[in-house]
Amino acid sequence: MSEDVQSTISLYKRLFSLPRNRTQIIIIFGASLLVGGLTELLRYLGGSPFTGMVFLRGAIRGLIITIPAALLTLLAFRLGTRKGTILNWHRLLGVVTTAVIVLLLIWFLSTLIGWTIEIIFKLHYGPLAGGGIATTFYLRNLILAAAFTSAILLLIVLSTSRVGVTGGVFLTLVFPTTAMVMYVLTEPVPTQWIFLIIYFLCTLTFISGSGILLTAVGHPLKKAFSVDGIQMFRGFLEVWMEDRADLMEESLTQIGQEKILPLSVMKFSTNTKDPLLVTVIPGAHPGPFKNTGSSALPTRIGEWGRTTLNSIACSPHSASTHDLNLVSKNEVERFMNMVQTAYEQTTPISDVSQFCRTTSGTIHVGCQVFGDTAVLLFTRSPIEMDDISLAVAEQITSELKSLIKRCIIIDTHNCMSELKESVYEGSELIPDMIAAAKTAVREALKTARGKPEIGVAQRTETGYTEGEGMGSEGITVSIIEVAGQKMAYVLLDGNNMVVGFREKIVNALVPQHVDAAEIMTSDTHQTAAISASNGYSPIGELISHEDLTSQIIELVREATTKLEPGNVALYQGTTEPLVVMGQGTADKLTSLIPVSASVAKRWGIIIYAVAFIISLILLLFVLPLPI
Repeated sequence: MSEDVQSTISLYKRLFSLPRNRTQIIIIFGASLLVGGLTELLRYLGGSPFTGMVFLRGAIRGLIITIPAALLTLLAFRLGTRKGTILNWHRLLGVVTTAVIVLLLIWFLSTLIGWTIEIIFKLHYGPLAGGGIATTFYLRNLILAAAFTSAILLLIVLSTSRVGVTGGVFLTLVFPTTAMVMYVLTEPVPTQWIFLIIYFLCTLTFISGSGILLTAVGHPLKKAFSVDGIQMFRGFLEVWMEDRADLMEESLTQIGQEKILPLSVMKFSTNTKDPLLVTVIPGAHPGPFKNTGSSALPTRIGEWGRTTLNSIACSPHSASTHDLNLVSKNEVERFMNMVQTAYEQTTPISDVSQFCRTTSGTIHVGCQVFGDTAVLLFTRSPIEMDDISLAVAEQITSELKSLIKRCIIIDTHNCMSELKESVYEGSELIPDMIAAAKTAVREALKTARGKPEIGVAQRTETGYTEGEGMGSEGITVSIIEVAGQKMAYVLLDGNNMVVGFREKIVNALVPQHVDAAEIMTSDTHQTAAISASNGYSPIGELISHEDLTSQIIELVREATTKLEPGNVALYQGTTEPLVVMGQGTADKLTSLIPVSASVAKRWGIIIYAVAFIISLILLLFVLPLPI
């Protein structure tokens, strides 16, 4: 998975990496002047006392051919692609700049070939040999350049906008057709009707090639998920570039699967505040990225707490993988309604144990028992570990049935140096996870129990951005004191942490400020597809360790000063069926995007080579000589 993700991220980072508008305009004018002048010079092999005038005439013709075509294309594309959001003015200018460069480059290089051939003829057979081959190439190669440009434009239009095939073809023809018309106006051609027929035949050849290529590129996704692969690609682009998720969510809904998820809610209250804090362990996974599906689930839960409960609500990472991403915001809203119902059904517990921690192999498990429910926090830090799957959590819970009635498993998600495989069934880590969990529950049940004192502090304005890895919920600290032991739960709204940072924070808190502490991340995917080599920044990669630790210490102190007697109420149950991405979907999507890119490179060369050959046959053997 790691290499596939890295490859996918690399592909997307290169999309529409465009220079500034002024630079693109300079490129269009400069290239048009230079190539127009040079191609005109190549037509006059014998030289001319008026070489400068020849170059100037060609330069002006270059502008006359490209500038009207560029302006009309900008206008037509803007009017024709307003349904989408990817092709804004800046990117449209990038599309037009690309079209101009492709047109001019092919026109110049193919004219240069004709010039070279004519030079060879003259060297071998005398100054009268060659028969105007350079001029013949010059006249025909603009057709070839325009036809190929239409193919490039069609690829861009159909993969980035919602205009459909017919609309895409018409938009595609604006630039090359305008260029051809302006050429005819600057140098009228005898038999113009054949000239234009050949142009449209060549263009049809290249456009057909683009259609075949798009079908081939979309085939891996079509075969795997029975959805329109290009639409899904377009959906990725809209999310990545414009934060518009509706098209992507539409595709995910088509391939999604219904699943009943676990759901746990912990309500913490005091005499002065009810509720003081609500912790939702969701069962659903935050993902896949940015604003798509349940990526912002921790934020949505936080907003629910502020607006509905007038309190703090937070969401540590449950035992879940990307298989359990909710596919759309509609599903998120349905889930939040279930959270509200679960909150209303929480029941008080009698007492709370002290916190304890045990280790087996490389697995560390923290445990605190609330009534008849053990809350288990899993980490492997300072060794990396990614998501723990729901099936593994169910296996662990089953092994603990003889020790405790119920379990809530939290994946602390706090150590990552590179993307790793999630912990699925059959993992070699599972025996140690079960052993550590059993020992932790036994030890927790032996500790002193009593009514807790509870203190909470939250800081959403941390000074860090999503690009730096911090989500909008910032830092939430809750302290549970039982029988004199203070346990600090620190939740950071981010996607994992860099190796060793968790230990730095814990060591700064224990024993100076509290007796025990654990650092968790929410695994928000609002921070994904924004920055860094992995497509996101784990906490501590771009954030100052010293500053963030200092903020956490301040919040721990604040929460400690707010400690007061409290009580806890719990709900543990399941949701109604929700549409999630389904088993293996995220991994398949990530792995198939590089496959589609490989198909594009491999088949693109073959398809366009065939289109070039067909066009050359039309240009050399069907179009009259001379034109």
